[in-house]
Amino acid sequence: MKYRLAGLCIVLTAALSGCQDEPLTQQLPVDMSNPAAKFCVDQGGQYLVEQQPQGENSFCVLDNGSKIDAWEFFRKYQ
Repeated sequence: MKYRLAGLCIVLTAALSGCQDEPLTQQLPVDMSNPAAKFCVDQGGQYLVEQQPQGENSFCVLDNGSKIDAWEFFRKYQ
C-alpha cells in the first residue's frame, strides 16, 4: 500500500511538472544598458569611462564642459 501511494505521488508530480507555462526564473535581456550612462546621454552629455588605480570610474561630461560622476548625476535627478 505504501509503495502504491509513493508511486502515485511520483507519477502525479511528474505529470504536473509538465504543465508549467512560464520559466521559474525571470531572465533579464542581455542588452540591458547602464541606466547612468543612458541618463547621461539622454541629457545631452557624453559618457566616459576612465581607468584609475582603484578601478574604472564613469563620468558624464555635460554641454557646459563640467564633468560629474555618472552615478552621482543619475541619482541627483531620479
